[in-house]
Amino acid sequence: MTTILAMVCLAAQNQPKPVYQVKMRLSVEGEPIGTFEYGRSQAKTGEIVISTRHTFLEAAGGLVNTEERHYDKTGMAIKAIRKSPSPEQGAGMNIDFGDSGAKVNLDDGGLQLKQVIAMPKGAKLVDSTVLWWLKAPPKPGEFTKITEFNLDLFNWEKMTVKAVGPETLTLFGKSYATTKVERGQYETWWYDSKGLPVKIVIVDDLGRAVAERVS
Repeated sequence: MTTILAMVCLAAQNQPKPVYQVKMRLSVEGEPIGTFEYGRSQAKTGEIVISTRHTFLEAAGGLVNTEERHYDKTGMAIKAIRKSPSPEQGAGMNIDFGDSGAKVNLDDGGLQLKQVIAMPKGAKLVDSTVLWWLKAPPKPGEFTKITEFNLDLFNWEKMTVKAVGPETLTLFGKSYATTKVERGQYETWWYDSKGLPVKIVIVDDLGRAVAERVS
């Protein structure tokens, strides 16, 4: 029994913990709706976790949602977790990724759903962009094609991620040397020298959402 407990504790110690390294102001069509926090951590085993937290203003619903995406040291997706601090604020969701696709386990306290969503033919779970900046910043023009699971729509999305090149941004009186990266058709991210976002712009049929670093 003691051995089992020790193994569990050791496994927990080897898991990278969610950490938020930057805080950003979130707005839609120019109207502030809350904050967006982002962080990246890596365990001794090489496992990488990208953690995000949305905190919405009361006028925008007052919800707090957190999300984690776990990858192994090669950039292969392992699992995704989405939850809210309190059950009444929304669903809890765990997704395990494997050869069969995405194994979705959704539980919002009232509705429970277990479903396997197969990957598109020829798609791979590896996202090499997760390793950008952990090894070296991407070079201008460098790109890769990835397949990512959309936690909102419950489907797989194929996209090309391309490093456009260096760009200087000034936000709230502070200048940042960034690398501009286009993620698919709708998203543009600007990253600092550590690979942390400075600005994010998402433009789709629902409008224009912008996150800008404040700390």
